[in-house]
Amino acid sequence: MKPQPDTTALFEEWYAAEMPRLYNYVAYLVQDRAAAEDLTAAICERALVRLAQYDAQKGSLDAWMFAIARNMVRNHQRDTSRQPRSTSLDELPEIRGRGGTPEEIAQRAEDFRQVIAHLAELSEAEQQVIALRFGADISNVDIARVLGVTPNHVGVISYRALQKLREALHLEAEDDYA
Repeated sequence: MKPQPDTTALFEEWYAAEMPRLYNYVAYLVQDRAAAEDLTAAICERALVRLAQYDAQKGSLDAWMFAIARNMVRNHQRDTSRQPRSTSLDELPEIRGRGGTPEEIAQRAEDFRQVIAHLAELSEAEQQVIALRFGADISNVDIARVLGVTPNHVGVISYRALQKLREALHLEAEDDYA
């Protein structure tokens, strides 16, 4: 089955506009620059190959793309979980923003590094919600479609995960001043 011309154009528009969001989502979860870049490229390649399977009546292209990404990131994490790895904060991927002043970009990068340092302490569902919400800037409704839960459940997961991250960051700040 070959993708329809309008679907191909839709994908091309999505790719041109939304690639930083996809990369940010992957980067949040894999915490390795090279792996995030490779995985992002592989996700787009898989989506392009399977573009004929996309059905706009079942959801947005955004939700479809991030569902593919979620599955591929999970596979990557499963495959690499057996390999011991320690990541320095300096090796973490840079988030890709959509502009802003150099100071704003630097602050976002620093915030990202601090959050990533504590992201592994969260459950898988919490990591997924945080990465989709803040890495990919996806709405709770679309996150719910990607994860197969209700938007209210996404809100609850998000709230709990943010509380855990705030607490961890607060404790870290206290340790810095002690």
